[in-house]
Amino acid sequence: MRRIVFSIFVLVVLAAFTGGCGKTPGFHRGDGFTVNFPPSWIKNKDWVVEPRFNLKSKFEPYSVTYVTPEQDPDTLEPYASISIYRTKPDMQIWLEDEFPNIVDTFYNNGYDVLDKGEVKIDNQLAKWLVYRDNRKGLLNLEFYIVNDNNVLFRIQYCARDDKFSQYRPLFEGVRESIKLNRW
Repeated sequence: MRRIVFSIFVLVVLAAFTGGCGKTPGFHRGDGFTVNFPPSWIKNKDWVVEPRFNLKSKFEPYSVTYVTPEQDPDTLEPYASISIYRTKPDMQIWLEDEFPNIVDTFYNNGYDVLDKGEVKIDNQLAKWLVYRDNRKGLLNLEFYIVNDNNVLFRIQYCARDDKFSQYRPLFEGVRESIKLNRW
């Protein structure tokens, strides 16, 4: 009987220190994707960066943002954030057609677009761009994906200019952990 009680006690303690039975710290199951955020980062509902484009949709968009626990001592804002936004537009869109409009939107709103290109995320073609928000002193790296079911994903990494390279390896790990639903 003591062994059984001791075994249960050990399992409860292990579950408490590992985040629960089967739960991985930082693992997030979103609407249409799964991802592993850095375990020490904090889910933040107030720090949602809205997309800078407007697509009509019958479905409610979904977004999630995680931020660094470290903050700027002057502004009390996190040093970096990672956001994932998902929507299903009413009209069929193609990334090759839509991406130039997205880039133009950044130029037209006064952002400095520094670079852009293509990469695959979970075997899906993604377009990316890096831009600077001079008003807030932030660098942003964004990826855009439209899957076969016309679902648009935007993955954004945002950090202060002086912290961008420090947190970028964590972001790249998050990007590589993303699994998109094929629905």
